[in-house]
Amino acid sequence: MRLAPLRLRPSGPPPAPMDRGRAIGHQAFYSACYAPFTSLHLEPSGNVKACCMNQWHSLGNVADSSLQEIWHGEPLRRLRAAVAERDLTLGCEQCASHASRGTPESAQMRVFDPYPAHDPDPAWPTNLELALSNTCNLQCVMCNGELSSSIRSQRERRAPLPQVYGERFFEELDEFLPHLDSVTFLGGEPFLARGPLRVMERLVDRGLSPACSVITNGTQLDDRVRRLVTTLPMHVSVSVDGVTRETLEGIRVGVDRDRLRAHVRELRSLVAGSGGGMALSFSLMRQNWHELGAVLAWADELDCDVYVVKVFDPGRFSLHHCDEVELAQVREALAREDRARGRQLGRNMETWREQLDWVDGLARRSEGVPVALGATPVAASPPAPVAGDGATVRTDGDMIITEVDQERGGLVGMDLTALRGQTMLDLQRALVARLGDLRSSEVAYRADGAQELVVQLEGEGAVTVLEVVMDVDVHGGHRWQLRVRPTS
Repeated sequence: MRLAPLRLRPSGPPPAPMDRGRAIGHQAFYSACYAPFTSLHLEPSGNVKACCMNQWHSLGNVADSSLQEIWHGEPLRRLRAAVAERDLTLGCEQCASHASRGTPESAQMRVFDPYPAHDPDPAWPTNLELALSNTCNLQCVMCNGELSSSIRSQRERRAPLPQVYGERFFEELDEFLPHLDSVTFLGGEPFLARGPLRVMERLVDRGLSPACSVITNGTQLDDRVRRLVTTLPMHVSVSVDGVTRETLEGIRVGVDRDRLRAHVRELRSLVAGSGGGMALSFSLMRQNWHELGAVLAWADELDCDVYVVKVFDPGRFSLHHCDEVELAQVREALAREDRARGRQLGRNMETWREQLDWVDGLARRSEGVPVALGATPVAASPPAPVAGDGATVRTDGDMIITEVDQERGGLVGMDLTALRGQTMLDLQRALVARLGDLRSSEVAYRADGAQELVVQLEGEGAVTVLEVVMDVDVHGGHRWQLRVRPTS
């Protein structure tokens, strides 16, 4: 199958088409993503997406449709057709942004490279990403109630998410399990929630052995978990955001540092004995950058890799939103550490260098040195006040809507004040329900860290163009400015 040039508007001349025979995806970046042809991503709410990054293009909800209907449905067919033409504007704007700013290796679509597709209309997915529950015993400072039941009930004071994954879902899922090459368990905490554990048990009971990846907070290690880890071909990634008690327990609220470290050591031994794998995951932010090197050194001792996840939201935790003075201090401190650390690290040396380069790029940008950060660089000035059909929405650090300032008629006739106390994700869902399905989406990152998003939604023959500017306010929350662009 011949692939059309990748569409990254605006951009330079597209690369020449590539012929991969019957393969749909890519080894080089400039070709189609495998995800729509191989994968489904299931969220705690029951919403199904092609992957965790494509938030605007819903494929359906398990409360309303069967997995078969979703896998063979029109929304997924539309996305496959777009991606096969290298068009990343149907909810894939984040990967398009990585391509345009020269960091394709960081794009989420690269995760699917090991799982190539060979059929433009596959009968079954070969990869599932299952975030079947937000059940979690921790309240990590950068997380929210969509992914942590503890945060939702104790910090946000919101009602629990509805339970949408019932017996009908698990019976239908049994049809899909034999066709899987891989399955990823996300959370919440997969080793604590009922749903993920039921799926793992079903795999064991049926003698199935797809490659299993589990993203865990490392707090759960009982006999059941030990049996699953040593029975299934499992790769365990444990979230470890610091080495000192002060930093680790300050970020991952509810964790016990010494117990977590003991669990990490035991899990490392268990997966080594069963042929599995292990990694540490580190959420890089303002609160813990100074312990990155120590975490990498500990991972070297464990003989495992570290996955560094850069925190962008909430903005008060993000290095991306630091001012020039703070970034200069971070860069200098890391440079001093590098003079010693650079001679000590082994397996995770490349990861260390990559993060130093990233921080250096942020610091140079803050000093006025041109650094490409988005598809459409624009001036670093505050967003202009919204005029016409629009609204300004403010959220706190957990993305909970706290203030709404809108025109008398609201935004496209919607009274957004009714969404106070809910999240921006709830607002997004309400906009899609009101305006129709996604037609295209594009994102750009400004030099001051603000994000500009342009979304086209189409319903009942009418196209609505929605412009969104998000920046971080002085209180650590966010300001969202939304307006409807005239279509004629």
